[in-house]
Amino acid sequence: MEKSALITGSTKGIGKAIALKLLSKDYFVFLNYAHDDASAEALKKELDEKGFVGKYQIVKADVSTEEGTGVLKESVLGKGLPLYYLVLNAASNGTERNSFKNITRAEMAKMFEINLFSPFFLVQSFADSLAEGGAVLFISSAMGIYPHSTYIPYGTTKAAEIFLAKSLVKEFAEQKVRVNAIAPHCIETEMFPGNRGEEQLSRMKASLAVGEFGKAEDVADLALTVLENQHMNGAVIKIDGGYDYK
Repeated sequence: MEKSALITGSTKGIGKAIALKLLSKDYFVFLNYAHDDASAEALKKELDEKGFVGKYQIVKADVSTEEGTGVLKESVLGKGLPLYYLVLNAASNGTERNSFKNITRAEMAKMFEINLFSPFFLVQSFADSLAEGGAVLFISSAMGIYPHSTYIPYGTTKAAEIFLAKSLVKEFAEQKVRVNAIAPHCIETEMFPGNRGEEQLSRMKASLAVGEFGKAEDVADLALTVLENQHMNGAVIKIDGGYDYK
């Protein structure tokens, strides 16, 4: 029987790159997004042109809300395919730079709602539907490992997400479902590097031992390996170009 995978935040960037990898491996892929209809339409056209007609479903649902999580669950389970992979990629990207003394309660609450509560309750919602031998994968961030004074809300939530991934390993052990996390840093997407100037970008590249930013496809390659490796469980793997090794 055909296997399926669900990836949140997957109409562009890292999520899209992971979806393409899984489609190429003959999984039926559910691609989720919250608001960007233009990206969803562009992705549909691209996937159809690549020959993936009938191999995917794009679902608009804001998984930071209870209603959106319900919509997504109904769409995925309604297809009747065994769900093998659940990839938690949707997140607030943490580009809002703010000093510690100026961070508001509302900013912290929003970041936790999107980056921690959303994946927590999404995994909870699909917990009984994951197939034996499947996997949950959190796309976290190296900023949840390395402290950074101007991204405290983002880094704090991503650190919590990593701890959540580790905490769920035993929860799913009897079900024979693995739980892992990968932690990217300095990956070129539609959101990064954004409007950063050349001087700042040069400094950022200089902090990476490889000397260049990563690509979404680099993260997708790692994600596929982690998802398919049956002995990988409870792992948190950085993919950060050797950040701060220089």
